[in-house]
Parts: sequence; C-alpha cells; structure tokens
Amino acid sequence: MKKVVLLIFFSFASFNILFGQLQEKIGLLGEKNMSGYIQPLATSLGTAMNSAAFSDADIAGVWGFSFSVKGMYIFIPSDQQTFTPATPDGYNLNSETATVYGDKGAFISGPNGYLAFPPGINTTSLPAVFPQVSASLMGTKVMFRYMPKITLGENDYSFWGVGISHEISRYFPMMPVDISIQALFSGLEISDFVDLSSFAVNAHASKSFGLFLLYGGLQYETSTLEMSYTTIGDANNADPEIQQKSDVNLSVDGDNSFRFTLGAALKVSIFSLNVDYSISSQSVLSTGLNFAF
Repeated sequence: MKKVVLLIFFSFASFNILFGQLQEKIGLLGEKNMSGYIQPLATSLGTAMNSAAFSDADIAGVWGFSFSVKGMYIFIPSDQQTFTPATPDGYNLNSETATVYGDKGAFISGPNGYLAFPPGINTTSLPAVFPQVSASLMGTKVMFRYMPKITLGENDYSFWGVGISHEISRYFPMMPVDISIQALFSGLEISDFVDLSSFAVNAHASKSFGLFLLYGGLQYETSTLEMSYTTIGDANNADPEIQQKSDVNLSVDGDNSFRFTLGAALKVSIFSLNVDYSISSQSVLSTGLNFAF
C-alpha cells in the first residue's frame, strides 16, 4: 500500500510542476488566447479521467470485489503544442505560438505597443496514476475512484470518479464474447484554480483464452475545464484584455470525443495485469494492477 501511495504522490507531483509553471504564465493572456493556450491541458485531464475504466467485460453473476492501481501515459501530438492567437487590428503574427505543452512563445510589436505570448512547458507526454475499487452484483458493477485533498507546494489536489457497468451478453447465452456497457463520471479540483468535469460512455467486449484475455471497446467522452485567474495589468501590452488587472473565469471544452481501445490481460488466481492502448485526440497507454475476489 505504501508503494501505491508513493506512485500516486509522484503522479500528482508531476502535475504540481506543470501547474506551478502554468500559474507563472497565465496572467500574461486574456480570455480569448487563454482558451487556445489551455485547451490541450483540458483534453489531457479529460483523457486521464476517462481512461483505464474497463478491461474484462465478464461481470460476476453473483457478487465480486476488486482493488486496482491504474496508470497511464498520455501522448501530446505536435498539432496540440501550438495555436494561432487572436491579435488586435494592425498586428500580424505570421506564425503560431506555444500552447501549455509547446516550447517557444511569440513577441510582436505594433502601433499600440507589443504583444507577448508565453512559452509552454515543452513536453510531449503526461503520466497519471490513481486507485480504483469496484463491487459487482448480478451482472452489474459499480466502480469508484477517489483521492482526498492532498497539498503539494501551494496547491491542493483532489479527484473522484464513479462508473457503472452492466453485462448485456448475459442475456444471450450463445454469445461468443462477453459484452458490457459503461458510463463514467469524474471530477478533478486544483485549489481554487482548476475544476474539471468529465463524462464517458462505452461499449466493450472481452474474450478469455485460458490465462489470457483480449479486450477492446469504443467510447464517447467529454470534458470541461473551468479556470479562475487574474491578468497581470500591463498598460504597455496591446491586448486590451490584459492592460488592466481583472479576474477571469474561463470555461474550456477539451478536444475529447471518440476513442478506440485495444488491450490484453494476464489473469492468475486473484491477480491480473492488463495493458491497453487507446487511439483518440490524445492517445494513451494504460495499465492496471488488479486484485479481484
């Protein structure tokens, strides 16, 4: 259990580094450009919260219980490392600037002063780890994910997730594979800075071959990130949204829609290890260490 806690701690430590760097930069952007700068992060957080939600579609016909540690590695595509910013009349930016995941920002001057766009954190991936428990009864499984508030640096982190699955193949005894449907609701809070909500619904199937299991699924998902921050108040900046200090409450939808997942698991007694890969706006490699009773 101590190792599980350490894994989760280091996962959130990486998030803390990311958000620490982000908090140093966000006051430099007004609401219009912050939407483009931050959207890939909204996508990543939604991708993480909607990942590793299923493996075995065979749900216990009487009762069952499992504890899992889920890990994932999210890949950030190159087209989500830059965006085209909004500029006032008389300013022409001939190139894109960094999103939160990009490298170099941009600087242009014009008739009313300068425009400065901050750099990103220059990364192409994001890890995450979280615990999960589930209980099943009569072909229906309820899944819980939860992390109470923990403090790292200047930020507090907490998250929750609730999912419900039902095996529909149990009504068709001659079905060659197990098939289940699932809905998942999740939330993530970071101090008074970020509040993320996500939703996913999927159909997934699995087939056992002795100790091995193959599974796959098609999932539809959404995510919304709400962020609160204060602009820096720079009178020399040509962007009228940040010339004076002002509080901004921003809502950004992640680029989450459909994903296709394919994976495999090894099952030995009460222990199983699964690995899968999901193709989506931000593809993700997920794994799970599971103990089922």
